Amino acid sequence: MSHSWRSGRCARGLLRGLLGCVLALLLVSPIESPAQEGTTRILPDNKLPETRAQQLFVQGLTQAFLDNHQEALALYDKALQMQPGAPALLAAKATAYEALEDLPSALYYAEQARTEAPETPAYYHLVAQLHKRSGDLAAAASAYEALVARFPDDTAALQHLAQVYELRGQDAAALATYEKLIAQSPQDAGLRRTVLPLYERTGDLDGATQTARMLTELEPADADLWHTLGDLYAEQSRFEAAARAYERALALSDASRTRDTLAAVYRTLGRPAAADSLDASEKDLKDTAIADLLDRAQGLVDESSDPAEVYDEAAPLLREILSRDPDHPEATALLGDLSYAVGAYDEAAELLSQALQANPRSQERWRRAADAYLQADVPERAVATAEEAVLLFPGQPALLELLGDAHAQQGDVTTARDYWQQALDRAPNRDALREKLNHVRN
Repeated sequence: MSHSWRSGRCARGLLRGLLGCVLALLLVSPIESPAQEGTTRILPDNKLPETRAQQLFVQGLTQAFLDNHQEALALYDKALQMQPGAPALLAAKATAYEALEDLPSALYYAEQARTEAPETPAYYHLVAQLHKRSGDLAAAASAYEALVARFPDDTAALQHLAQVYELRGQDAAALATYEKLIAQSPQDAGLRRTVLPLYERTGDLDGATQTARMLTELEPADADLWHTLGDLYAEQSRFEAAARAYERALALSDASRTRDTLAAVYRTLGRPAAADSLDASEKDLKDTAIADLLDRAQGLVDESSDPAEVYDEAAPLLREILSRDPDHPEATALLGDLSYAVGAYDEAAELLSQALQANPRSQERWRRAADAYLQADVPERAVATAEEAVLLFPGQPALLELLGDAHAQQGDVTTARDYWQQALDRAPNRDALREKLNHVRN
């Protein structure tokens, strides 16, 4: 599958998304012909009656979808003659001018749309985003502040406002805004990862430590988080707590930096024997040939059925191989499989994808790679990986179902349903798949 083909698919998907968003605005703020003004009725199928203004609007959206933005503007202007001040049309003009890189005109029409429909958050978002794109971060911050003041439950606005504060160097304001989001979604590890460097930049070690500790509870298999927690404890001279955090990090990932840091902490705590043991173990790995390291790792896999135990013991051997030979195919594939087995999906996704470039013949490895991206909350990579897998292994129910899952995580339920149905047609006994289809149909 070529990169250009994928890029084209992605661009089309974004355009379809934009078309859908603007059509949604049309339904929120219906365009009425003068004859219908004040008397718009909803048809039995919940659709608005079609008017000439609406026809022109949809034609304009179609031209915008085709990147013919000048033609789209002409159609929007005709529709505005029939329905002056229609906010959906004004917003569509703003997006067309934005596509033409005429940001002052885009802002003018976006602000008009916001004025015409002050109860519609989407128009506030459009104004703020245009200010941000134009480089006027102060105006963008003001626009998002106005949006949050009017719609305090708009989490997307809070997120964007915090990001603008960060760009402006207002770390304290950004932290306060992110903390509101975390209060609403306390299990969102991504938000906590975002605020961790803000706490560190503002010198709030207690806040940083509390955030890192919470992250290790949410993502206990992430060695880097445990190492970061150890660093924070060490910075506060809490060396016993630092040692425990580094030990957890080392159990998850036998990284040289963690070994060295933990050895230094052991010496600070007056435990030289433990520090010497760490140094000797690292030297043993360094002095072992790659072939022997691989044999030892494979032997561990063959001898144990406990994925966590195998990962703890084999991962350091495989990482030592990759530190010397980053493209070693067997070590890459085996470490990817082990990472997937213990739920370290971020690591597994990248390793398995790298392994597939060297050897694309494993259908199961394709499935794992796509699922790892999905579990790591990178659905666009999951879609791309699953699409390649389906091309190589057409008609395989597990791959078709996974491709449907990836589209569903992106919010494209229609496409997801199509792939799920294809999978069910080939494997009618998959009850879980049937339940997915029944759920989206109902």
